[in-house]
Amino acid sequence: MRSSNDVLAQYVESLNAPRSKVLLAIAEQLKKDSKWGINIGAVEAAILQFLIKSHGIKSILEIGTQYGYSTQWMLEALPSDGTLISLEKDPDHHLMAKTLVTDPRATFLLGDAHETLVSLEAKIFDLIFIDANKKSYPEYLQWAESHVRSGGLIIGDNTFLFGQVYEPEPTDAQKKGLWKAMRQFNERLFKNPDFITCLIPTSEGLTVAIKK
Repeated sequence: MRSSNDVLAQYVESLNAPRSKVLLAIAEQLKKDSKWGINIGAVEAAILQFLIKSHGIKSILEIGTQYGYSTQWMLEALPSDGTLISLEKDPDHHLMAKTLVTDPRATFLLGDAHETLVSLEAKIFDLIFIDANKKSYPEYLQWAESHVRSGGLIIGDNTFLFGQVYEPEPTDAQKKGLWKAMRQFNERLFKNPDFITCLIPTSEGLTVAIKK
């Protein structure tokens, strides 16, 4: 979960504070439901918007919707003829996102991403944004690699795994599984000759890869 205690982070976030009524409404609902901080921050949002604009992104797949906070940030950078498909497993989150984000360019699909991705097998996207079940990042990446266009982007959030990914391998079985999965995700992208990859050291880590 992101912390607002870092003075540098506070300054950077203040420069890109949410301004639209929709973003403010989603933020208010997240705080009301004690879920604020699980979502991306304004720092990550600014990077996403910059990349969407600079790379001419028109079609986005988002894996992990929550309340649609990141969805709305990306929609506000998309052109009028752009499209965004967002996948969410939790029915309550899915319903909340559909209620809060009413942009007709957005399509919200409910279900486990492993199953939902099968229905999208024929599609190719300009950008695939991954911010869901951390242990499944390697599987999501494997799918994304063949479903993003040349010149398109794969972006993974939380790739520092809350500060754990660069620590020694944990002894706890559950933490070890997450640690291995996230390290595999990052290393696979960095070693893949078909991608140019960087890891932006935001508070949670943002891995960005461009397909050659």
